[in-house]
This record gives sequence, C-alpha cells and structure tokens, in this order.
Amino acid sequence: MLIKDDDTGLGIKKSLYSGKHKGEDDKLAAGMDIKTISMMTERYLHSLRLKRLQEARKIQMKTF
Repeated sequence: MLIKDDDTGLGIKKSLYSGKHKGEDDKLAAGMDIKTISMMTERYLHSLRLKRLQEARKIQMKTF
C-alpha cells in the first residue's frame, strides 16, 4: 500500500520496505551461497538494464 509518509521519507509503508531483502534472506537461510545469490542479482539487473534500454530506443523525440 503506497502512502505519503514523512517518517520513512520514501512514501511507502515501512512494513513493505522491510520485505525488500526477504528473498535474499530466505535463500541464505536455505543454505545458498552468498556468491550464488550475488550472481543471480547481477544477472537480474543486467536483464533489467537491457529491457529498459530496448524500451528507451522505442521513444521518438521531436526534432526542433
């Protein structure tokens, strides 16, 4: 639930923000190596960057 909250400075409920790293914590608790988790995160970020770049290339800017 998005809210305007001056306490967090982020405009989101604290309980939602605290879950940001839950997936990583669960993987560590299951015994997965930290290097493996880091590699998974890097691959995700690389894929996300590529997708954003592809979307940005579709934008047509006006010529002045």
